[in-house]
Amino acid sequence: MNRLKNGATVINCSFGPLIYSEKNEFETKLYEKFYQRVKEKYPKVVIVGAAGNDTAYLEKNNGMNVGQKADNLITVGAMNPDGGISNYSNKGTRDGELTISAPGDNVIHGMDKNGKPVFASGTSFAAPQVTGTVAMLQSINPDLTAAEIKNILISTAQDQIPGRDGKIRNWQLYGAGLLRVDQAVLKVINDMRAKKGLPVLTPASMIAMNTVSLSYKGGPENYTITATINAISGNNTNLSIEVTGSNYSINGNRQQSLNTPGAISWGLSTTNPEGKLTVKVSRSDTKACAWVVIEQVDLSGVWDLKASLVSADLFQVPPEVAEKSITDQQFPFGSLDVDAWKKAGWPLTKEGETFVFTSPGEEGVTYYVEKITGDTFIGKATARANNNGHVDVGYYRLVGTRKR
Repeated sequence: MNRLKNGATVINCSFGPLIYSEKNEFETKLYEKFYQRVKEKYPKVVIVGAAGNDTAYLEKNNGMNVGQKADNLITVGAMNPDGGISNYSNKGTRDGELTISAPGDNVIHGMDKNGKPVFASGTSFAAPQVTGTVAMLQSINPDLTAAEIKNILISTAQDQIPGRDGKIRNWQLYGAGLLRVDQAVLKVINDMRAKKGLPVLTPASMIAMNTVSLSYKGGPENYTITATINAISGNNTNLSIEVTGSNYSINGNRQQSLNTPGAISWGLSTTNPEGKLTVKVSRSDTKACAWVVIEQVDLSGVWDLKASLVSADLFQVPPEVAEKSITDQQFPFGSLDVDAWKKAGWPLTKEGETFVFTSPGEEGVTYYVEKITGDTFIGKATARANNNGHVDVGYYRLVGTRKR
């Protein structure tokens, strides 16, 4: 009672009789009256009880502190990984209630002295999952009564559960079914929104409202950072960009507003292309955020290239002839002078982790630098040449070695 007087609104109970038998009739009835008294004086208090691990059937006279059909008592059984009730878990009857179940087999409940997880099984490990869910629902709507919360958990439980063997477990004999935290939370949120005249949310729309899709392109000195959102909670949201690193500048306001789903872009420049920048974009409506890491590499210098032909699109050459000319044998493929390329102002961009050097004009070579390790890179190349008005194209695997 002291906990109730001090403001507790959900209480987890992992205890019960040594033996579930009719000898517990007095204590069972006593608890039943206690729960009724709590309901009258503290209608918002929820009591969660572990059903017990004796493979017993809860009756109206044998459960002591669990199994009573009280509006403010939730009796929790344990579910196994196959989707059925755990073999040790107590079960409900017509006169004794098993309200709902949660996973209870091989639950991690701590770490040993060597830092390895400690596993245990029992309804005492299932009940706290329900207790935590109750607390979440109360945090969303503090006005919920215990009876309302119990009904929400029952109505959102999953009673048809596919097991690992593909068979469906029917939970009609073992309470309402499996605890569904997501569905219970969504129901309370939608009930609150309905009172405000707001539209119903779905799991997909909630995920969208709590997601920021973040991407970047360009480089190695100048990038475009783009943040995209597919749903807004409310009338608008602000997207804010933060960058961790050195020698960079952001073009545009660091905080921008969206009134409808869409995208916002910023320009990001760096004078240290060999450094690392971490970019974070957060949204104000749901506090969701996303990160990307732009890690620079040393591309400078002249690279000697070797290539092997992968495929070709050639004018007036039958495909089977072109295929026969393809070989894995490497041959010299000229060189790539990165510093001269930049000085000429030719296109140099970054697509994900790949640097793309695009020759200007219809003819020329596009180099794709995919992975750099010290003074060696691997990648691809596409060579284009005009042949009587038709552009011949060759596709190559590429290896570059930096001159020192």
